[in-house]
Amino acid sequence: MEYTLLKAHEGCLSMEYTLLKAHEEPGVPVEHKTGTLFSLQNIDIKSND
Repeated sequence: MEYTLLKAHEGCLSMEYTLLKAHEEPGVPVEHKTGTLFSLQNIDIKSND
């Protein structure tokens, strides 16, 4: 199952993030999930700093 990283919560000590469940139609929110940064592998984290 694939997930797209929407936005990391700034200043969150538990490093939680919101995930949007991937859908075959782009831009269609199917399911929102929360988790920890270490619960999924191969996530490309990009910073705007």
